[in-house]
Amino acid sequence: VLHRQTQEIQNLREDLTRLNEKYIQQIESRAAAEQARFEVEAELEDLSRRLFEEANEMVSKEKKALFIAEKKIGQLERTLLIVHEELNNERAQLKELRAKFEQQEKIYHHHHQQYDNNLLNLFKDFTTLAPKTPLDQIHRISFLIQCLDLDVEPCLRFGNVKCAGRLPMRKTLEAITHHPCYIEPVAATALEQAIPATTHRSSHDSRGSTGKNPSPSSSLDNNDILICHGCGSEIKYYEQQPLFRYRLKEFDTEWYWIDQACRDRLVAVCNFYIFVRNV
Repeated sequence: VLHRQTQEIQNLREDLTRLNEKYIQQIESRAAAEQARFEVEAELEDLSRRLFEEANEMVSKEKKALFIAEKKIGQLERTLLIVHEELNNERAQLKELRAKFEQQEKIYHHHHQQYDNNLLNLFKDFTTLAPKTPLDQIHRISFLIQCLDLDVEPCLRFGNVKCAGRLPMRKTLEAITHHPCYIEPVAATALEQAIPATTHRSSHDSRGSTGKNPSPSSSLDNNDILICHGCGSEIKYYEQQPLFRYRLKEFDTEWYWIDQACRDRLVAVCNFYIFVRNV
């Protein structure tokens, strides 16, 4: 009986040891589960926190972008309103200017037509009076007075501020009124033949020319340069600039140098007075 009781006590001790081990295992498993749960809860809380932070940041950015967009829209609307106002003002000014322009155009056409009619009447009077008027008194006719003031005298005003020509306007006009002046071109080769090679010098260019020529020395300056008798400018014939000479009357013994521009002016005036004499 004692042996059996001892054996039972031993069995109970072994069962108690096994239960104690299982208990310890259960405690360790529960601790591990609690740790895992704690870690999961911490990670979930961190994820929730970051999610809310990102959501708040996105909402903040959207609000900021919406505010900037609304501000830009407001600025654009104000700018558009200003542009519309300016456009309406420009249209109103354009309409006003167009009305003034049309009014001025009507006035201009009216005055221009009156001017044309007056000029036509003056020309008719000229064609009637010219055949009966001596050439010495031809400039007393109203049409020629106007032509003289607006066309002929401006055409015969030679010279400029820096250099003045030697062609007197009144004397030239008096001569051209009775007969055309004599103008002829002068080739560079013919000029070089007329001017000795030893005198081909200039203060501006070693190719300039001077010396004896078909006209007196009044057409030259003191620096041995060919000078236009009309406008007083230098004639650079050695640069292939056209060169002409003229004299007012057939029996004049002297020829004078002139350049292309002065030649064209004289020809225009001569042609006009050829027409006047033919009338």
